[in-house]
Amino acid sequence: MYVKVGPKKDPQGYYVAVTTRDVFERYVRDRFAPPNIVIEEVGGEVFIKSKSRSVLKKLIKFLASKGVTVIGSI
Repeated sequence: MYVKVGPKKDPQGYYVAVTTRDVFERYVRDRFAPPNIVIEEVGGEVFIKSKSRSVLKKLIKFLASKGVTVIGSI
């Protein structure tokens, strides 16, 4: 179980985290919902986007507390 994050915004101005569908279903779906974040499911991965760095940082800290490996930093 992992979540990948990067310090830079994408071309649309979103901070992005990428995780597996399993992590998303288990920890994210019911706790972090729009309008704070945008969810895009592609294949077996889920892209979690937010214009707010603090919202995405809160999500990453929550996932880390649940034992999910964080790759990168924000």
